Amino acid sequence: MDLKILVIGSLGFVGRSLIQSFLPKQRLETQQYQVVGLDNFSHDYQKYNDFKNKNYKFYLADIKDQHIFNRILELENPDFVINTVEDLSASTYDSLILASTKYNYKFISICNYTNTFHNLITDSNILLFRHCNLFGQRQSLNNILPQTITNILNEKPTIINKYEDHEWLYIDDFVSAIQLAISKNAVGSFDISAGFEMSNVEFVNKIYSIFKTPLNIQTKTQLRTSNTCDATQIKELGWQPKYKFTEALADSIAWYRGNNWWFR
Repeated sequence: MDLKILVIGSLGFVGRSLIQSFLPKQRLETQQYQVVGLDNFSHDYQKYNDFKNKNYKFYLADIKDQHIFNRILELENPDFVINTVEDLSASTYDSLILASTKYNYKFISICNYTNTFHNLITDSNILLFRHCNLFGQRQSLNNILPQTITNILNEKPTIINKYEDHEWLYIDDFVSAIQLAISKNAVGSFDISAGFEMSNVEFVNKIYSIFKTPLNIQTKTQLRTSNTCDATQIKELGWQPKYKFTEALADSIAWYRGNNWWFR
């Protein structure tokens, strides 16, 4: 039986990657998904709604409009609702959680490791994923990877915090953790990380190295920040990162270099 998944923020970086992973690539895949995308086109890059698949449907809507969102839930009757919008207000979170009871769907929310909403998650029908720094194709231009590439192409310096360390995770590995948790019918809160930590300076140096171009970096001094995620729980479900950092970064950069339209 097909599962129906509604993705909120479907044209953002995480939402789009999720949809690509759920849409069937082969006719005889054991698990088929019907995917419903919902986005309000709040960013220019989100106009590229170019999924072409009979298992995909799209709504231009804003979940802050509760009447419209409830109507979509009534029409689609999803098994899962995945929220990928990370700057929602607490009241909007509350409405999504309340609606999960009324419309009988499992609510999944995705947020950065700094988000504290996970401390409020007590409902047994909720699944929450906190991620470390993600990178990959089709990120918005204010993220460090496409921002650095833009600076290299335009021969401008890249300005970064000298004292900032992060764990880094390729987007496809993050998506695979979510798919696994859904298949295992998991509930609760999960941190997703490969345990690979690197400073912003080192990360940007890697990008310049792959481009084989001289470094053009300006560092600013701010308070030292770092993040770590404990991925013990998701690994107990059987998840392991598949991609090596250097190869994933090189593949991502190759995509940006071959798709200059993304920077327009």
